[in-house]
Amino acid sequence: MTHKVKQAVSRMGLIGITALLMSSHLVPTNGDTRTQTPRRFTLQKALRPSPDDSPRKTTTPDAANRVRRARKQKNISSYAIYNASAIHRTLFDMAETYPDLVTLTSAQELYGLPAAGGDKDCPFDHPNDANNRRRLEKLHNLYTARGERGFPRTLQKGNETTAAPETGNETPTTPRPASSSSSSSSPAPLPAKGCYNYILTIEDKRANPPPEKSRDLPEIFLSGAVHGNERVGPTAVVETARQLLAAAHCESLPHGQAPLPNDPPERREEWNVRLDEAKVCREELRDRGVDDGARQWLARLVATRRIVILPSANALGYFRDEREEDGVDPNRDFPYDLKDGEQCMRTIAARCINEIFRDHMFQLAITFHAGSSSVTYEWGAPTYEGELSPDDEALKQLVNGYVRYGGAFPLMNIKQYDMGTMNDVVYSVRGGMEDWAYAGSWDKDRVRPCHPDTYGGYDESKTIYDDASLRVVNTLVEASNIKTPPHEQLGTDEDVFNPDSSGTGHIPRNIRLSLLMADIVQPYASVRYVNGLQLEDDIVPLRENANRLCKQTRVLSVPKDDGKVTIEWTVGGGFNIDKSGLLLAKWDELPEYFDGASPPTQKAYRNLIKAINGNDKDYDFDFFIPPPSKEGRTRWHKNGLYPDAKNKDPYGGPIFTAEVPLKSYQVGDEIAVYAYAKLDSYWKTQPDSISPDVPPQTHFVNARTNSSWSYDHGNQTINGRLFYFSVPVTIVVGPEGSQLEELSERLPVRPKWENLGEEVIDGLEVVGEEVIDGLEVVGEEVIEEVEDHPGMTIFMGVGIGFVVLIAMYGIGRTTMRRRIGKDGNIELKTTRTIN
Repeated sequence: MTHKVKQAVSRMGLIGITALLMSSHLVPTNGDTRTQTPRRFTLQKALRPSPDDSPRKTTTPDAANRVRRARKQKNISSYAIYNASAIHRTLFDMAETYPDLVTLTSAQELYGLPAAGGDKDCPFDHPNDANNRRRLEKLHNLYTARGERGFPRTLQKGNETTAAPETGNETPTTPRPASSSSSSSSPAPLPAKGCYNYILTIEDKRANPPPEKSRDLPEIFLSGAVHGNERVGPTAVVETARQLLAAAHCESLPHGQAPLPNDPPERREEWNVRLDEAKVCREELRDRGVDDGARQWLARLVATRRIVILPSANALGYFRDEREEDGVDPNRDFPYDLKDGEQCMRTIAARCINEIFRDHMFQLAITFHAGSSSVTYEWGAPTYEGELSPDDEALKQLVNGYVRYGGAFPLMNIKQYDMGTMNDVVYSVRGGMEDWAYAGSWDKDRVRPCHPDTYGGYDESKTIYDDASLRVVNTLVEASNIKTPPHEQLGTDEDVFNPDSSGTGHIPRNIRLSLLMADIVQPYASVRYVNGLQLEDDIVPLRENANRLCKQTRVLSVPKDDGKVTIEWTVGGGFNIDKSGLLLAKWDELPEYFDGASPPTQKAYRNLIKAINGNDKDYDFDFFIPPPSKEGRTRWHKNGLYPDAKNKDPYGGPIFTAEVPLKSYQVGDEIAVYAYAKLDSYWKTQPDSISPDVPPQTHFVNARTNSSWSYDHGNQTINGRLFYFSVPVTIVVGPEGSQLEELSERLPVRPKWENLGEEVIDGLEVVGEEVIDGLEVVGEEVIEEVEDHPGMTIFMGVGIGFVVLIAMYGIGRTTMRRRIGKDGNIELKTTRTIN
């Protein structure tokens, strides 16, 4: 029973109950009661897109699923620009709600930086503000109980005596702490005044516990506002975080696998609570326009990346709605292509970004600005005017993807972003953050140490960089021509992942850019179907993905007498798919270092590559490789995805297919199935007019095109890999006469009518909506009859209510387990459950 039909039945019940109550004079009625149907208006509006909204008339990535998703969204909210206080409050809310997925700190706490501003600036940030101190203490206790750093500097007594600027024009004379390291054993107190620079880090701390398992996470950086009066960026990055965290938390539920019959009652009770929570949050996300495919995609991004967000680097400027920080432009304050070492690191904004980049090896970054409408890339330094960067091929394709997925607002006469180099589209800048982050570790002739005298000075050694930290594709997004756009241009969260949504605006457009960056930072492959049966889970957050846990969490049983298995998989995290295929081996023949993790261990990776290249004969195990390998395009490619999945992949990506014969396998064999992919190898090519004349220099390009690329920096590692592998799926060869069945479902599954096809589902939903509308009309007529003939309604109300109760009992008391029978139709094994 689909949700729409179920909804219709529920409304029939309401009609009957209303009739019964009205007959007893318990529900007062008037003319207004029959006309209050705001939800019906919303559904009708979503059901009737204009002809120009047809997915057949666009090639944008998610357009094919747009109409169906729009029909399901019930709750639509308009975006508004966050002020500094709202950002503070929202960051703390997220940190408290999702402690396994997010860490909140500040540059003042972590690095010992002063806070820019005085007593009247950002009072909600001050450690002696009662509300702020309560939140700080709560989060501090939560973190320290988990063995993580809390807020010892911020909460230390005596911080109110630390020197800080009294006004926007004074410079403190007290020197900075001798050590700004986050590992300081005796942290110095912090100022009880000024604006703090909050840093939100999203990563799956349970699936990737530090230090070893978190070392390989690809890292990206989002900067909301280097200029304080350019207001789109902070809201866009905070809303991006909100989308990611809500989806990842929901997808993680219920944690683990269903309890076994002999498990204690407490385990089953806890499972049922989490199961109910999972059902509720999935439905809530659907109501907000986050369908199941989008939820899984966002969850994958959280579980497999580290996303560092600095909503307002120029916290003081953002609070005051001023471009500069105390009269200094932070985006002229970085030590690249400058002539004077005293003219850099004068602002807390620049120092904050500098400290963060010294702690990480980011592959991609976006820095949001405003005042024009463009997405631009290196070069932007005067020295390289008229020249292209060594990474130009990758940068052009990446930015082209940003522009297309960002889209336009034709109803507001706002076109797609312009694109090109910063020198060509915007203007040249000395001391800009973008080129500094891109080239500071390798174009060292353009970098000079800083020795400013503001805020008590800054350690010169912190602007002398190693070869690893500053090799970032750092994109400049000029988010809007108007620095603070009017409310009607900000957009809504209606179908937010679709660039053609009628609700699009400046906020959803830049949420999409941020999510595309998170997706594209590292290639991935994922097995999605086995013999036409879609696996319920992909990457599940807060779940360990090593120690062969995939044998329990991604496993299907396939009858031996089927003779073959058809496997379908998707590929993402890039643009051009150079090669993709499958590798299969029996689990009991694979060495233990094949632990099922993605990415695989270095030793497993080397042997998988040898198998792809046909050089695995020196080992005691063999891989079967179904021919042939495939080429294609991801959904981000300007020419559209290939092979066309016809909306089959939940992520909207391509679907590859291969058949595996079962004749060489015996009943009971457990087969590990890896999907692999090689992407974007042409990024190694370079145009003629590059400068300097060196190979591609960024981690982003070399991590997927140069197998000898290897850097360690702090707690991060980047090793070049030409091939990327899925978490393996386990196929258990079942006895003859058995049925195809997924053995690893976490949630009870209701019928999805997969065998009817997506077009039929869409048609049924349209019919369902029309039935609902019809029932509402009937309901209104019934109400009118009740008012005119109250004596007739007791019988009618009791009758309809009785029928509906029986129908709802039949709908709601069963759950299904999917399997495919001999005739190829999906069957559902029925078990009893509670709604």
